[in-house]
Amino acid sequence: MLGSGLRLYQVLPVLAWLVVGLCLRLHNLALKPPWSDEFSTLVFGLGHGYNLVPLNQIISAGQLLSPLEWSPVTTVRDTVQVLLTESNHPPLYFALTHQWMDWIQPMIWLYEDGQLFSYVSFGMARLLSALFGALGVPVMYLATWWMWRSHRIAHFATILMALSPFGIYLAQEARHYTLTVIWLIGSLACLVAVMRCVHDRHLIPVELGLAWVILNGLGLATHYFFALSLLAEAIALIWCWWEWNPKQVARPRSINQYQQRYYKYADQYQPWLQAGQQLEPIHGRNLGRVGATVLGTMLTGVVWLPSLLSSQQGGELIRWVQTSTTADNWSQPLVHTAASIASMIYLLPIQGVEIGVIVLSGLILMVVIVTTVWTMIGAIARREQTSVSLTNPAVKDNVQDTLPLVVVGKVCLVAIAIMAVITYGFGLNISPVFRYHFVYFPAVLLLMAWGLTQMWVQNRWIVVIVLSMGLCGALTVSTNLGYQKLHRPDQVVQTMLEQSHHPVVMSISHQSHGQTGRLMAVAWEMRRFPDEPVLQAPQFFLDHQPCDRPGTQNCNSPSLSLRQTLDALHESYELWLVNYLGTTDLKQHRCHYHNTKRFDGYKVQHYTCSA
Repeated sequence: MLGSGLRLYQVLPVLAWLVVGLCLRLHNLALKPPWSDEFSTLVFGLGHGYNLVPLNQIISAGQLLSPLEWSPVTTVRDTVQVLLTESNHPPLYFALTHQWMDWIQPMIWLYEDGQLFSYVSFGMARLLSALFGALGVPVMYLATWWMWRSHRIAHFATILMALSPFGIYLAQEARHYTLTVIWLIGSLACLVAVMRCVHDRHLIPVELGLAWVILNGLGLATHYFFALSLLAEAIALIWCWWEWNPKQVARPRSINQYQQRYYKYADQYQPWLQAGQQLEPIHGRNLGRVGATVLGTMLTGVVWLPSLLSSQQGGELIRWVQTSTTADNWSQPLVHTAASIASMIYLLPIQGVEIGVIVLSGLILMVVIVTTVWTMIGAIARREQTSVSLTNPAVKDNVQDTLPLVVVGKVCLVAIAIMAVITYGFGLNISPVFRYHFVYFPAVLLLMAWGLTQMWVQNRWIVVIVLSMGLCGALTVSTNLGYQKLHRPDQVVQTMLEQSHHPVVMSISHQSHGQTGRLMAVAWEMRRFPDEPVLQAPQFFLDHQPCDRPGTQNCNSPSLSLRQTLDALHESYELWLVNYLGTTDLKQHRCHYHNTKRFDGYKVQHYTCSA
């Protein structure tokens, strides 16, 4: 399909941007602190699961981190079985993670409790995601060229993918989002190809439908939120199909009623009037092939439904997104959505810097965003003035350019609307979780690439500014001045070092393996300070208290089991309680309260307990 349309001089710049994109994704890859979701990728990818970690008892760092040990005896089958039992994610990326770890065997040797443990490397685990993210650069080029047959649009899409701050953020996580984005790019390209066949009254090739089903199935096997992208594609397909219905656009008109108009445009309309009888069979066959594609895609998704419904902890793992949109916070999802879209193109330092830098960055971003949007609107308006509607087959228009723009634009709008319906209609506010906005990430880049192509003809300086801002945003993310990790165990450990004078005991209010991952992240960060006496032999306690309503007092205060354990400790120690509700009075357990500090993902209460 791509064939002879590509030349070496057109491909070489793509390879250059591939190198740039890879370097940006590798920059500081191993230096950022891991967080709970990344631990899930490794624990399940290694085929271990979280059930290895004991609950409601004092454990050492070695016991807590034991699921991170590489084992040569586990298999991909173990990974899939444990994942489908303990979590609510499809298994493809985790299976690939297992094979990746099996291949490179990344080891970090650490002493715990007088023993030598071989843990996997987070840098090498993130490398797999970074490689998929870099692979998305040439994939974007090929897909864009296939959709538009324009090398200029394809090159701009390639540059945007290489420099996208949002894309680099996804690539520097040991998670499945970059692989999902690749499937999504391919699925969008197939959608455009199908709609081109519908518009041009050509029969949809069977191999195109089969490729679309395979890509959709791989997407659903990588991340369930891929289904939101498929829903957006389905609605956009119906929308376009209704507008381009041959029964509407090719219906012969009465010559007596429109005699003058008919004779005026006879040369243009006559071929379509003669072909009118041939449109209906093609239309029906295309409808059947699209229906078969939809059915095939549904079958690839239904296969995961039993495991999703039977997941032991699935409800606990998604309960945190439940919320209600009130008069006080109804605008927050809109702000989060706008911020996520903007960060797909450019970003400036807004985290870990002085307030003055944050304000200046915000002002610059506002100016650039307004300028970009204004220029885009002008480009679209000029395009509308010089082109005719896709629904009018009587005029030879540059469909090669307009059709992908219409299809991708509708997919993007529908996807954003679906996110809004989930937030406002179902009370599940997923908009603050920026990584979930990947469902329309490629569509935004494709629309922006088309816009840059129009700007390049009118004002090339604006294009240079946009791409320069993209590079600044990429460096902002890779240097950890934007899109910092959702949880900050490094700040927790730093506070411990500043305030602790005795050995550390840490307990977390536990409902699911999400809390296990948060405590593991703290234990992992402690390993960065092997010479600190207070962190030589830390002890941990997973205070598991299952309840129907997380957030109530009986579920988020220290349990009887924890209190009894504290009474049994005979040496002075520093007690750190994580994510408990309110401040707990532990004077009867010889513990004196100091303070409470909040970090991303952690609410930490500090006590000093005497012997």
